[in-house]
Amino acid sequence: MAEAALPFAQTVAAAFAVPLTLVRVAQPLYLFGEPAPGSDDDLAASLRASLREYLEQPAGELRRQGAKVNTVVLMGE
Repeated sequence: MAEAALPFAQTVAAAFAVPLTLVRVAQPLYLFGEPAPGSDDDLAASLRASLREYLEQPAGELRRQGAKVNTVVLMGE
């Protein structure tokens, strides 16, 4: 799991005085090569919000430990 790398990443970021950026990439919803029914902008926005919330959990813990942390959610393949 990528979360296992966070302590190492935090150490490296602190050593170089740079922020950490946590990234989550979600794949678009497809069915038989076509956009899935209901995979409209509202659904994509809801998915991005859910993933951003997911990233904020470890980001919040890292911030409490003094790290500067950014979060990014991308949609792509």
